[in-house]
Amino acid sequence: MAKILYGGGVANMSGSQAGTVHSHNQFGSYTRNRVVPVNPQSANQTLARSRLSYCAQAWRTLTDAGRLAWQSLGAQIVRTDPLGQSYTLKGFNAFCLVNCHGLANGGSLLLDAPALDAAPVITIGALAIDDVDTFTMAYSAVGGTVGNSFEVWASAPVSQGKAYINPSQLKKLGRFAGNVVSPLSLYDQYLAVFGDSPVGDVGERVFLEVRPFSANGIPGPVVRKSAIIALAA
Repeated sequence: MAKILYGGGVANMSGSQAGTVHSHNQFGSYTRNRVVPVNPQSANQTLARSRLSYCAQAWRTLTDAGRLAWQSLGAQIVRTDPLGQSYTLKGFNAFCLVNCHGLANGGSLLLDAPALDAAPVITIGALAIDDVDTFTMAYSAVGGTVGNSFEVWASAPVSQGKAYINPSQLKKLGRFAGNVVSPLSLYDQYLAVFGDSPVGDVGERVFLEVRPFSANGIPGPVVRKSAIIALAA
């Protein structure tokens, strides 16, 4: 890995070009050799690809007016790229964004573009995790429309020295109504996803990510927090 201080006409760069990846972290910009991503073809990965393929096929069946409606919706959805610049979505991207999330949670394909509505802004409060039977998350939700929801994703226990993990290491515990009582118990969901050792060893760290959605399935700002597994009282 080589560190870089950009100047002149290039202020920053992110992404890969030929065999070189340009990125940045808290220490500044750097480059590294491009590595071919691992393709485990897990059941969840296969399902996600199937949903995306299904949405792509459905997009081709829409009328021009239907595509224009999704284009209008996409133009209102603002995202931020790796360089911190804002951009909006194309109609196809908005169609797949809303429908892939909806299908993943048991919904049906939505052919008509919904109205843009607000997702709640989630703040994660205290996380309580022990090595026996406790896994709870306190949270607060501000704003959002009636009928909103949020997904909770978590990691397996990792070294407490880690300050960051790749999002690919997170697995979905479930989707919950936006007004579910806080603190939310996640013990049973964590056990179902990660097996017989639901919280691992004392002193290890578990990462949690909350992904809010509006009533119409528009994703909101993602928040993340972690906690160290405590010895049960």
